Amino acid sequence: MKPKPECFRCILSVRLREIEGTSVPDELKIQVAKELLKLLIEEFSLDKELTQLATITFKFVISRLPEIVTYYEKIRLMSNLQALRDLPVHEAYLARLLDDYERFRYLVKLSGTANVIDYGVAEHSANTVSIDPSRVEKTEIFIDHTREFFEIVRRGGLNILWLFDNAGESIYDTLLIKEIMSMGNSVYGFVKEDPGFQNDITLNDAISSGLTSILSGVIVYRGSTIHIENLSEEALKNIEKADLIVAKGMSHYEYLSECFLSKPVVFILVAKCDPVASAVSKGSRGKVICLFRKTGGL
Repeated sequence: MKPKPECFRCILSVRLREIEGTSVPDELKIQVAKELLKLLIEEFSLDKELTQLATITFKFVISRLPEIVTYYEKIRLMSNLQALRDLPVHEAYLARLLDDYERFRYLVKLSGTANVIDYGVAEHSANTVSIDPSRVEKTEIFIDHTREFFEIVRRGGLNILWLFDNAGESIYDTLLIKEIMSMGNSVYGFVKEDPGFQNDITLNDAISSGLTSILSGVIVYRGSTIHIENLSEEALKNIEKADLIVAKGMSHYEYLSECFLSKPVVFILVAKCDPVASAVSKGSRGKVICLFRKTGGL
């Protein structure tokens, strides 16, 4: 996805917030902020790939101020702990849902609702508050391809790639993943290599939270999304073998909406800014999206 003019402001605002949140001397904060602005002026173009800009600028600020890594580690830990506390509540609620599709749809709504735990959007206020069943049930899916998603995975025997997004959110995802695996599918997770990207879940987070014990396998990568040119041979082989990709969050949508892998993709996200909302569908900002794009197979 190509950036819009407002993407310059968003990227700069998020990075400045990271810089300002450190405990380094003010003089150093100003110096790094000036260097960041210079970098963004040099790199930003309406022809540039948006997720590359986010990756380049984040890599720069953590190289200059490593304390930002620690800041996000704390956020990810808090988010994961809150989600882990919530899981038994959702599991108890699921036990009351006897219809397979009703249960599946609830879990898609939970997974989508949890995408609000995103610290990388300037005009979005992220937090780690509890997500309870009443909130999930009140959630409407603006673009709703849940039925298509359900009919595909209920066949079983599929190799599914799950592109995780934020910490906390990824823990809520596990309930949907377990449901999908119970239908006879394998699910392989793509997570960020440490030190990670913003508050996206990393391999260390996945191990400490128990996420890796649920999945059929885990693959790591760097950057805001799965930039194909930077992936390992193992990651590329897993994409090649995949029957279906589930892509969580805005960064994966921004990249994969224009990077065609010849694989069917289910996008689950909340469009938290106007550029992404406009790309998805008019009126979609702030809404849960479950969008199926069939580009091959199945």
